[in-house]
Parts: sequence; structure tokens; C-alpha cells
Amino acid sequence: QLQDNSGTTCYTSPVSITPSAATTWQQISVGAISGCTINASDVVTITIHMVAASNGIFEVGEVSYTYVN
Repeated sequence: QLQDNSGTTCYTSPVSITPSAATTWQQISVGAISGCTINASDVVTITIHMVAASNGIFEVGEVSYTYVN
């Protein structure tokens, strides 16, 4: 979940970034935000809910956000 400076949720539903293979690192884009506005110097909140198979391991290696004015 991504929220803008005022706490407005930027996606109308959770974004799934399920990898296509269980044993490889992947870079997955969630696409353009919708439903909120992010301006320069705003604070955004990113909430990540991770779920792995009963014998699996899930790791988040990097989260990046590109701001274009």
C-alpha cells in the first residue's frame, strides 16, 4: 500500500507483485500510481505485506520510487 502526504491511498486495491519463479530475484514494477497526488518534499508511506509458502522465504531487496516533476 502506498499513501501520500495526507494519508490518501494511492491504489484502489492492493498491488500483487508475485514472482514468476520461486528461486530467482526479480524486479517487478507496480505501475503508475492512481488516486492520490505526490509532490516534491512530501512524505510517502509504503506498507509491504509479505507472504511466503509454508516452506518458503520471501525477501524484499530494494524499493525505489521515481519522482518526475
